[in-house]
Amino acid sequence: MRRAILIAVGLSVLAQLLILLQAPVLLCFILAGASLIAIGGVLADTLQDLSGHVGPVASGLLNATFGNSVELIIGFMALSKGLVEVVKATITGSIITNLLLVLGLAAVAGGLRHKQLQFSAIGALQTIGTMTVVVMGLMIPSMFVLLPHPEARAPLSVELDELSLAVSAILMFLYFLGLLFSLHTHRDILSPLAVEGQEPEMSLRSAGLILLGATSLVALQSEALLSMFERLAARVPLTPTFMGVIVLASVGNAADYAVAIRMARNNQMEVVFQIVSNAATQIALFVAPLLVFVGLAMGQPMDLAFSLLEVLAVALATLAMAIQSADGRLNWFEGAQLLSVYGLLAVTFLFY
Repeated sequence: MRRAILIAVGLSVLAQLLILLQAPVLLCFILAGASLIAIGGVLADTLQDLSGHVGPVASGLLNATFGNSVELIIGFMALSKGLVEVVKATITGSIITNLLLVLGLAAVAGGLRHKQLQFSAIGALQTIGTMTVVVMGLMIPSMFVLLPHPEARAPLSVELDELSLAVSAILMFLYFLGLLFSLHTHRDILSPLAVEGQEPEMSLRSAGLILLGATSLVALQSEALLSMFERLAARVPLTPTFMGVIVLASVGNAADYAVAIRMARNNQMEVVFQIVSNAATQIALFVAPLLVFVGLAMGQPMDLAFSLLEVLAVALATLAMAIQSADGRLNWFEGAQLLSVYGLLAVTFLFY
């Protein structure tokens, strides 16, 4: 743990130093991303130890919350700069990254060591149902823009902003109901499988202090990453949508990769699936709606009208995850199939 913390802090300091020295943009961007990945390793160690204190459901929620702190911080900073489309692309990317890339990598890494990776089928079905609502929530504002408006009472942009606020309120309300459902009324049903793990090595207080410090570093490096992203996007022949959906989302979910792969190899797939499902639903039901309200307060209104490709990507990611996980089991080949779907979507966004 001490070595991982030193590496994370060292990379963070080096990235900030190179930015101050005005080193090449690509090098600064890579180092800022690498520091976030290293911080993800620290979060992985801490959260894996913390799972011994709180159980798989609460552990999955904590992993998702701290993993999504990067997206939330990047979202706040990007909104303050008026980069609304980048924020929306990062939201889309975070959802498909968790459902396909993180779950796929975990299934491959764990499946190569264990023949079958088991988790709660009931929890999987709940996630599938929630993500179906998410797809509908994304489709409605997008369809609203495309459908004809014979008697517009107000400018379309005003109506879209009002619709997005209403949809955000409904999605956020569903998120809090989901917390009540999974952490209180149906906690035992959603996590019936015993999780075999090591005894905790640190106290709750020590783990909390490390998480607080790691989150502070995430905020610092996220600001550096976004600053380099703006400069890099103007120089490389890649669209802002691709950069947001694939590049920023991949770096932002570094903590989830580290935790999920490590726990899958330890045959703790229940925690892995809780991480993935909580991360995806938290982005869609809490982070995205919160950013809509924050954007309104900042004077940078953000709507929920995503492009048709983004909506289709989330729908296909949900479908692929549903098909592979509905039985509460995964193996390495099913993980490879999830990774293939992610690859197909990434290539499509590259040419979009």
